Amino acid sequence: VLLEKPMGCSLAECRDMVNAAKKTGITFMIGHDLRYMPHSLAIKNIVQSGELGSIRVTRCVLIANMLPSGGYRLGNWLSDPKRAGGGIMISGMIHQIDLMRYFVGEIRSVYGLSRSVHPRYLNGAEEYACATLEYENGAIGDVLIISSPARSEVGCQYTLIGDEGTIYSTQAENRTYQFGAGRIASPRRGSTGDAFNNFIQIEPVRGSFPSNDAFINEILHFADCCQGKIEPLTGGSDNLETIKVIFGIYESFKTGQRIELSKL
Repeated sequence: VLLEKPMGCSLAECRDMVNAAKKTGITFMIGHDLRYMPHSLAIKNIVQSGELGSIRVTRCVLIANMLPSGGYRLGNWLSDPKRAGGGIMISGMIHQIDLMRYFVGEIRSVYGLSRSVHPRYLNGAEEYACATLEYENGAIGDVLIISSPARSEVGCQYTLIGDEGTIYSTQAENRTYQFGAGRIASPRRGSTGDAFNNFIQIEPVRGSFPSNDAFINEILHFADCCQGKIEPLTGGSDNLETIKVIFGIYESFKTGQRIELSKL
């Protein structure tokens, strides 16, 4: 089973899926395509090499011009948490949060705030929201989503800030993809005298990926996992930790409290 995100409308649903997959022995994979981008693999390798030092801060931004584009039409399932599990946090930002887990590690706790203004957002679906993440390794992160801005030059962007260097993503030329090439500044890449300059483009790494297209890589990886009976890079069990972050943020929206994910 290759399941597109969001995995389910509740954490209980997601756990039931993982348990059913284990019981039957099927291959169960979630469609988080960002992990299958050669650009993402290049950044993963850099983080693992220690070039950035210890990662201290992550930042994720998703500004989706949904209303003018008609993306959230009146009655659209994406704007109704009863059918989608939530709003743009679970339908869009979940990709970036999954990528941060892939790059940095597991997330311990979350705290979030949400606002909805437009009547098309049903049953408390978030229109504007932000969240703070605390990673198990001590790093902190912030998340910002805006569903319906009047204007924005930036759509999607993430940043990784370490003791020794920084990486930020660029806009993709093809809007089908959320990100283009990353850019990096670190002592290994040259002068660091100016903290706001000296960034250079990161070249993508294909590694074992057969294509530069994330969706092709994702599908072929799924086929390999089915044939070889191996756990996918974005397997259902792994994705429980991503979806737990999302539902932890939603719980924080409701309670106004910091949520420890181990208690969910």
